[in-house]
Amino acid sequence: MDPLSALCERKRALDAQLAVARAALTKQRKAARATERHWALTERMRNTVLIIYVLATYTAEPAGVFLKKCAAERHWPRKSEEELAAIVEDLFLTVDEHDLAALTDTEHPSDGAALMEAMNYVEQWRLASWGHGLNDKGLVPSTDAVLSRLETNLAALPDDLRPIATGSVAESRARKWAHRWRSRWGAKHGHFKARDAISVEEMRSKASMFMWPTCSLFLSR
Repeated sequence: MDPLSALCERKRALDAQLAVARAALTKQRKAARATERHWALTERMRNTVLIIYVLATYTAEPAGVFLKKCAAERHWPRKSEEELAAIVEDLFLTVDEHDLAALTDTEHPSDGAALMEAMNYVEQWRLASWGHGLNDKGLVPSTDAVLSRLETNLAALPDDLRPIATGSVAESRARKWAHRWRSRWGAKHGHFKARDAISVEEMRSKASMFMWPTCSLFLSR
């Protein structure tokens, strides 16, 4: 092959390699832009997360459950419990204290819709915590007991911020709500076998090992 032909052949090879590199770079840039769009919280989402975090006495788990719901609705990539907690805590660390006070002001909230949604999630979380407390004592609440407990909790809230009542177990809408609640908070129907019984001392020693929401919440039917 003469020098000119060899040079042309080399150029074609380099052009092909460059085309592959450009295609790969374009793909990476598109992926990066898509990732930036994911987990871009709206102002309402951020407000709701912050309010949940404060009302839940600075516990990140219920706000993380809210973020999971937002991600599922928008088909965002999944994040671990640790990553969700980090998002919640980072938002709290960067928010202005006056803005946070306005968000959590139950009489004159700066974002009433976010406050109402946050209170709904916090009450669901408290209900799940109550169920876990019964499980720790070897008790398994029924769906009727769960709904009754929820009604009692909601009655203590201000009228204008109270989530819509779910009704009794006799109503289909209440049973549907209970099904969604079980799915959201990791509850399931079940019972404790005799060999599952443990002493008070053992339960106390296991308490420090609890990590939400890896432990199942058991309910009777």
